[in-house]
Amino acid sequence: MMTGLSGRQLVIVIIMVELASAMMVFGLLASQGRIGLGIGLALTILVIPLVLIPLTLYGLGTLVGWRSAAALYPETPDAPTPKSRRVCSMAVRWPFMGFNNVILSATDESHLHLRFVDVFSFGTPPLSIPWAAVTEITPSALGRAKLTIIDAPPMWVPKELVKDEVALRKEMTAEP
Repeated sequence: MMTGLSGRQLVIVIIMVELASAMMVFGLLASQGRIGLGIGLALTILVIPLVLIPLTLYGLGTLVGWRSAAALYPETPDAPTPKSRRVCSMAVRWPFMGFNNVILSATDESHLHLRFVDVFSFGTPPLSIPWAAVTEITPSALGRAKLTIIDAPPMWVPKELVKDEVALRKEMTAEP
């Protein structure tokens, strides 16, 4: 089984790449006698990704309704730890607005737990959506199920995540 980098390790790798890029630009410009320009460009190379990426994530979280859903359904204290969750892809508000392989998911008897991996978690707080707030689960394309949630935008999650809840709901509505 292959394991990927943890969120912290990925952040370290990104910072190292950014530092290396900045040092190369600074070195090239310094070798041409343009040290002031080199410092400015090196700082720009470092600052732009470190500012733009979090702002973009915050904006996307607001645009698709993740932040409003998190305000209604904050993570519960008994939510599974991120290490016990599996990575998945899902969409929020619109089926084409996908977050691919950046969502950590888990389910239990009472909640669907969702959170972004650490690297992408800025501005996107974790969610614990109670199954009671999910009014409808309908099959959708791409191996997903559409969740209709009280006062929150619709979400398209992998069918595998909701299979137990779907089975339970079918069992409860089945005639004796």
